[in-house]
Amino acid sequence: MSNKILTVIIPFLNEKDEVENTVKSIKTHSDGDIEILVINDASNDGFDYKSIVEKYDDVIYIENQERMGVAASRDLGVELCQTPYFLLLDAHMRFYDNLWAQRIIEELETDQRALLCCQTKELRIEDGNLVEKNRLPSYGACIELDSGLKLIEPFWIFQEPEETSHLKTIPVACILGAAYACSKVYWQYLKGLEGLKYYGTDESYISIKAWLEGGSCKLLKDVVIGHIYRLSESQPFVTDAKFRLYNRLLIIELLIPEMYKKNLFSLLRYYYKYYSSEALLILYENRETINRLKNYYQQIFTRDFSFFKTLNDQYHKKHWAIENPNITLRDIALRIENESISDIGILKGRMGIAIFMFHYARFSNNDSYKISADKMLSDLVKDIQQDTHYGFATGLSGIGWGIEYLCQRGFVEGDTNEILSDFDEIIMETDPKRIANLNRNYGLGGIVLYLLTRLYTIEKEKKDNPFDKEYLSNVYNRICSVIEQRDATCDSIEIFIEFLDYYQGKKSIAQPEIYDVCFLLNPQDIPLQDLELGLTGVSGVGIKLILEKE
Repeated sequence: MSNKILTVIIPFLNEKDEVENTVKSIKTHSDGDIEILVINDASNDGFDYKSIVEKYDDVIYIENQERMGVAASRDLGVELCQTPYFLLLDAHMRFYDNLWAQRIIEELETDQRALLCCQTKELRIEDGNLVEKNRLPSYGACIELDSGLKLIEPFWIFQEPEETSHLKTIPVACILGAAYACSKVYWQYLKGLEGLKYYGTDESYISIKAWLEGGSCKLLKDVVIGHIYRLSESQPFVTDAKFRLYNRLLIIELLIPEMYKKNLFSLLRYYYKYYSSEALLILYENRETINRLKNYYQQIFTRDFSFFKTLNDQYHKKHWAIENPNITLRDIALRIENESISDIGILKGRMGIAIFMFHYARFSNNDSYKISADKMLSDLVKDIQQDTHYGFATGLSGIGWGIEYLCQRGFVEGDTNEILSDFDEIIMETDPKRIANLNRNYGLGGIVLYLLTRLYTIEKEKKDNPFDKEYLSNVYNRICSVIEQRDATCDSIEIFIEFLDYYQGKKSIAQPEIYDVCFLLNPQDIPLQDLELGLTGVSGVGIKLILEKE
């Protein structure tokens, strides 16, 4: 064991001279009372890092033979460090005084269940010169929980709360800035960054875990560390979009409760449709690790997610808002009552519109809207033809899903085994092996989505199962073949995985949500008069507003 107290851990990939520049800056602005551990994550730029670092007798050099990624390299550094505390750095940082190490140590000795970040000085390389930018002071970060493009990503906070302006150390929702300090024992108690792949969302992952465990995240306002920020095109390595998306899905799966999860999954599915299937398949392949971590966190967490969400929302205002949502909802309902539409389907047709009307009738406590919704549902069921397709978007499986959804939430009364008996028979007449289209709107995905919502009620209410064992076995075998083939063009992977878990007895079916059907638009910057009536239009906007207010 080292007799020193703090280790600086620097993982890097293809950083060239910046590794030595960072080490020099640390040593120039410290009193020899720290360890330095440098981890080369299989750099492939031909630079001789080992001989450069070995010029410094007291710097430990580790070289990964295969790329592990920044998350795993950081965890490796924590495992190898021989001091009670550590500071994680990127390999392009600068220091400005000799007080930073003692300040970090003092804070961690006072609170050993804290994650610390430091104030950031923005640096840039311009024409080969290091330039300090006139950047506003930052006060930690928040995590995006609303916007799909940056979902689960941290973002800077540049306005300090008045109540903390006199303090040197302040609580923050999320650490950020690439200079993070912690107790080795606490980091490992939280399982560090285990589960993440390669690059992305490290800060969000470890910060949420610290808060949920009962610890905290803090900013040391008086410790300033320079960070060379680079444009994405000048990064010294390539990041794979599917792994960045996987990391976000992992955090949602591990740390966020079901009531939020399906909405967040639908956001990522909508904004990253070209990568979501691949990322979900990686999630499925790592299910044993994920289940182990989930069970562990359920044992150690002392706070629920609503605690973190409230904390995070203190600093973060929604990207979208409607000044008078009640007026908007009323206008949507009036427009629906005054316009006619022939499509009976759930996405763009009358089934989805009826779901909004049932929600709005309850929300507004207005019986006239309930009467309208009941009539709308009755009329569309009468308009189902013998040749109506089974497809989810416009046909039977989507309409059946909608009826089951309404019954589950008490909008409509009745035994869905009786109400949907004809639907069930028609669905079972479709041979899963012969359905070439795998997607949810017109193919196998929609059928499985219908099955899941029916099976949820059957399991919950202990009803007779109208779907015979042979049919369910055929569905299961077809899905297994899809998963084995890793068909990343399929948009139903999430649905298929849920069915596999149910069939194998590994997990109960989650309560069906409207987010299973489609992404609900936010009303920001979208003139409602330009949108269609269905779930993919104003009805979806209306349901989202209601769900946000409930």
